[in-house]
Amino acid sequence: MKLRDYLIENFMTEAEFAEKIGTKQPVINRYIHEKTIPRPRLMKKIFETTSGKVSPRDFPSRFKDGKVAKN
Repeated sequence: MKLRDYLIENFMTEAEFAEKIGTKQPVINRYIHEKTIPRPRLMKKIFETTSGKVSPRDFPSRFKDGKVAKN
């Protein structure tokens, strides 16, 4: 499940989710818009906080020149 879908399903704002995992809202916004992917520590917190509904495979795996690579 995409992080955006999880937030919608759980009636949660980016800011509320950011607080739960110990980061800031702009960071969550970058993940939702696939501008970057979570580092391992935050990936683990996202997985745990969402009870496994959002996992590493739900984020783009390849980046090129700081942007998500098109497949």
